[in-house]
Amino acid sequence: MPFDKESLQQLQAHAKWLCRRLQMMSAGELALRLRDRVRFAVWRRGRAWSAPRFVDKPAQSAYRLPAAPGQDGVQEVVEQAEELLAGRFVALNQTFSVGDVEWHRDPQSEVTAPLRFGPTLDYRDRRIAGNARNIWELNRHQYLTTAALAYALTGEERFAVFVRRQLDSWLDQNPFPLGVNWASPLELGLRLISWVWVSRFLAGSPETESLFGEHGRLWPAIYRHQWMIAKLQSFGSSANNHLVGEMAGLFISTVARTQQQAMMASFQPQPIKTQMVIRVPPQLQLISISQPQQQQQQQQQQRQPCPGICLPQMMSNLCTPPSVIVQVKI
Repeated sequence: MPFDKESLQQLQAHAKWLCRRLQMMSAGELALRLRDRVRFAVWRRGRAWSAPRFVDKPAQSAYRLPAAPGQDGVQEVVEQAEELLAGRFVALNQTFSVGDVEWHRDPQSEVTAPLRFGPTLDYRDRRIAGNARNIWELNRHQYLTTAALAYALTGEERFAVFVRRQLDSWLDQNPFPLGVNWASPLELGLRLISWVWVSRFLAGSPETESLFGEHGRLWPAIYRHQWMIAKLQSFGSSANNHLVGEMAGLFISTVARTQQQAMMASFQPQPIKTQMVIRVPPQLQLISISQPQQQQQQQQQQRQPCPGICLPQMMSNLCTPPSVIVQVKI
């Protein structure tokens, strides 16, 4: 079939990118990527996936919202949440409709990505997925933490209802493992972090029962996110900022509540032999997963209150004791 000028330019750009990537890979990495292709072919033929094995009931989150900021701070959060309830979310210079969400649609190109097997979907092809970055920005669910925070600050159930409806819609339109939203482990990790903040901020709302209760709808999706990150984490020449985001999502969602820890124990992923050093502001505590004694020291230190609101988008502000580096070794 004939290609237009734009399609040819995209093919040329993709060919150049592929050549650069191949030059960066060792023979061992190429072998592992071939293994992944075989794995994807096996997964793609699967007609059913085994149900997650939960070995514990969900525990109440120990998180407590810091003292409320001044009225101006609360008003700013509420105004942003009101904009969401009106059906508008702006990011990356794009306006997303969050009234009746189309989770696979790029508003810039108006292309809707197909509901194909996610790990092999070519999201770099704009004819297939438009600008995938736009789609992923909405599906990271960071905007939902704003609405959830508005509930935490005001107690108004309409904000919690909005969040619950958004997540119900996402679960309905994103069956595992189909679509562009299951294509990148980094996106899974970032979405998990957002869900942790949502669960914290909606604590006390009746709407949380259907999401995070004993039979909550999100638990199987959380399990699938963790499982896929553990299986498909970035490695070799791709082990850059993507790996940091993937491991952050896996770590934060695993230690946040008992149920997630139970999920991780249930599938026992192969050890991720890597060490990440994440630079963060000096008020955070050194956390080394590989050194239990430092964990004990951290627990013995007095918790410091967070100044103002702990903005959910700021991973570095997790209301943990003070330090300079978060070092994660799994």
